[in-house]
Amino acid sequence: MTRNRLLPTHIFLILMMGIAVFMLVLAWIVQYSIASDLAYNPEPEAELIWIRNGFGLAGTSIVIFSIGLLMLQKWAIQGFIGLFWLGGIAWLGVVWYISRQLYSDPVSWWIAIAGISVLVFTFLAVGILFLSNKKMLALIHGMEAAEENAREILDQL
Repeated sequence: MTRNRLLPTHIFLILMMGIAVFMLVLAWIVQYSIASDLAYNPEPEAELIWIRNGFGLAGTSIVIFSIGLLMLQKWAIQGFIGLFWLGGIAWLGVVWYISRQLYSDPVSWWIAIAGISVLVFTFLAVGILFLSNKKMLALIHGMEAAEENAREILDQL
């Protein structure tokens, strides 16, 4: 009979692959913007190049680590945890840069930046704690097999 063998790592991978595709699409949009501005300005803005390279590198890294985690490789967990830490540090840099640009603007921007920061750091902390879980590490390191207590699909009707 057909059984549902969806592991928690698969749900995490689906989420991370969606984020990777989003980042790669953003990198492509920024690249298109740089290419269209080259007709008017022969030297592109350094900020746009940083954004394009950052999104492209992060999206590609997430795809590589997702494929590694799908194959239950041990290095993929360390890669994701390192990427999450780097993402948190990069977000602090982005917040610092935005705060320098919006120093004299109204308070509403500060509230939006603080809210987005809470959201970003919550996602990063949840990702790190999820991948550091003992059951997740035991599954990846092969110490125990995944539990299979799902009912058969035809029994659910």
